[in-house]
Amino acid sequence: MFATIALGGALATRLNQARIPVYIITGILVGPYVLGRVGLPYVGTTTGVSYFIEMGAELGIIFLLFFLGLEFSLQRLLEHKDKIMKAGFLDLTNLIAGTVLGYFILKSLIGALLIGGIVYISSSAIIT
Repeated sequence: MFATIALGGALATRLNQARIPVYIITGILVGPYVLGRVGLPYVGTTTGVSYFIEMGAELGIIFLLFFLGLEFSLQRLLEHKDKIMKAGFLDLTNLIAGTVLGYFILKSLIGALLIGGIVYISSSAIIT
């Protein structure tokens, strides 16, 4: 799992792209819904590994938002409010587009909202 993440991050860096979307796509690819569907061993095949990944995912989101919060002071936030409002609108469109795309692919409202949330949170980090 860590080797796959490291390779994805190195590839993103080499291509001069943001690493967060690559991490998300890598996680999707090595999970049960891609590798598991084609009969290959995937990350999270045992209970201990599954729990580790679940906790890592929750902590990852918390740390992502925490580190984003460290990047801004209130004064800087107020100075750039016009840019931030535009970025917020872009985030909203990403949430809607991700949800629509998720529904088109998964045919499930819960899955669509999950995909929309993933697109929303990752686009927030990229925009920031």
